[in-house]
Amino acid sequence: MDRPDSFELSKLEIQELSGWPDTLVEDYRNIGTAINELFDAIQERTVWRGAWVSGDYDKNDEVIDGGWLMQANKATSEKAAPVPLGDEFNAYTGTIGSSPILAKQILSGNRYTFGEGGYLTGYRLNVISGNRYVVFLVRDPFGNKIIDQIIDFTAQTTGWIEFSLSRTIIFSGKVFDIVVAVNEPDPTPTIISANYNYRTQNNETVPASGEIRHANKLLPELWINKTDNDSTDRSAMLASLTSGDIIDGAGVRWAIQLAGIDNGTYFAFVVAPAAQGTNGLQKFDFETVTPTPITVPIDVDYNLGSTEVRGLYVADGGYDSIDINNNQYGIDIKVQNASVSEDWHFKAFSG
Repeated sequence: MDRPDSFELSKLEIQELSGWPDTLVEDYRNIGTAINELFDAIQERTVWRGAWVSGDYDKNDEVIDGGWLMQANKATSEKAAPVPLGDEFNAYTGTIGSSPILAKQILSGNRYTFGEGGYLTGYRLNVISGNRYVVFLVRDPFGNKIIDQIIDFTAQTTGWIEFSLSRTIIFSGKVFDIVVAVNEPDPTPTIISANYNYRTQNNETVPASGEIRHANKLLPELWINKTDNDSTDRSAMLASLTSGDIIDGAGVRWAIQLAGIDNGTYFAFVVAPAAQGTNGLQKFDFETVTPTPITVPIDVDYNLGSTEVRGLYVADGGYDSIDINNNQYGIDIKVQNASVSEDWHFKAFSG
C-alpha cells in the first residue's frame, strides 16, 4: 500500500467547504495527519517469521533462533542469534599479589566494558581460608545500579576457586561490575541485643517505634527505628554501627555496607545480602567488630591503559564510595568471544 502524496486542501475545496462548520473543516484538514500516522504504525508493526533460516529479512521481522527471540532493526540477511567463537578463557592472565589492610570489611573488584559482544560464563575468586566472601554483580553501574548477590560463603581453602554462571550474552558497549565484600570473622565481637518487630512490605515505609522495615522495592536497605519494641532508646548504638558491622536477626545475617543515615526517627542502613527475613517480633543482635588485617589480592596497575577493565576498591565503605583505579583485584571473569550481529535486537532467551 502506497502512502498518498498530500492531503492539503485545494483553493476550490476550501471554497466548497466555506459554508461548513469550522469544526468539520478542521476535521477534514486533519485527515492527512491521521492517515499518515496510520501508515507509520503499519510500517512499524512486528511481523512474525517463525524459526530463523538463511535468507532476507525486513525491518521489524521477528524470529526465533536457537532459543533467541530476535527482532530485525533493519533489512538484513545476517544470522539472528549470537555465534560463539573459540574457547572460554579468563580475562586476567597475570600473577596476583597481596596486601594486608587493617579494616572491618573490604570491597574490591573490577568494572568491565565489553568492546565486542561475548558470553560471560563464570568467574574465579582469590580467597583466604576462614574469611567470609559475598560476591555481587552490578548491572548498569552508571544508571539504576541493579545489584544481584551471586554467592555468600566462608572460604575453606586459600587460592583461586572457580564458579560457573548461567551462560549470559553481553553485548558490545555494555558495562557491569563484579565486586566482592570480604571480612575476617571476629571471634569476640561486641554484641547488643534488642527486640524489634521486623516487617516487610512492597513500598518504602517509615518504621514506627519498635519496628524494622524492609521494602521489596529497596532490598539493600534496612530502616530501623531509634526506639526498640521495649521502648529503649537505641540511637547511640545505631549511630555507632559502621561498614563491616553485623545485624543478625529474622533468620538473616546482614553485613553493613554503609554507615546508617540518620533520618530523624530512624536510621537507614545499606546491607548485604539484599535479602529479606522472617516477619514478626524477635531478637536482633547488633555486632560491632574490631578492625583486623584483611589480605587483599592485588596486581598493581595491571589494567593501566586498558579501555575494558578498571579496578574497584574501598576499605570500610559502601559501593557508592568505591574508588576506581588501574589495579586488578582478586576476582576474575571467564568469557567466550561471540559474533553478534548489530542488525538484530535481542528480546528474550529461553534455553
